[in-house]
Amino acid sequence: PVVSQATGKTIVNSISLIKDDSGKNIGMILAAIYVQAVSEKVQNLKIGDSGYGILVSGDGTFVVHPDESYIMKKKISEIEDPQVKALGEKMLKGENGIFRYTSKEGKAMIAFYEPVPVTGWSVAAMVYEDEILAPAKRVLQIMGGISLGILLLISFSVFIAAKKLVRP
Repeated sequence: PVVSQATGKTIVNSISLIKDDSGKNIGMILAAIYVQAVSEKVQNLKIGDSGYGILVSGDGTFVVHPDESYIMKKKISEIEDPQVKALGEKMLKGENGIFRYTSKEGKAMIAFYEPVPVTGWSVAAMVYEDEILAPAKRVLQIMGGISLGILLLISFSVFIAAKKLVRP
């Protein structure tokens, strides 16, 4: 990705060679593709209230990031946080998966990352672990409460039955 000198917008140049029947290069076609449509999709890639999406190019340059100062200026491999750097290495290798790490604020985070076919780019959705697991924790609390209630009811029933059985 580069910033167009004409428009100031981020573009990707796509070049294809034109060959004759003998395989000799006789020309080329160049197309400038605006990254804005892809950027909007990644920016809308939001999980929970504070999750966000990032997009990095094949060389690790941030194409989309919530911090505007990173876009087209920093690479994921230049980030000081060693855990984010490790995530970046996986993304640049074209891997996909889930990566758990601790943010610089000390909060547990989960990154879901996937390569973008053909481009060599990679996209990731980042979310705070407590935010994504909150619904599951709530269900677990409800199930624990129900289980405790059933256990108390069974215990009370056994106590009453045992009391009736041992009464003269």
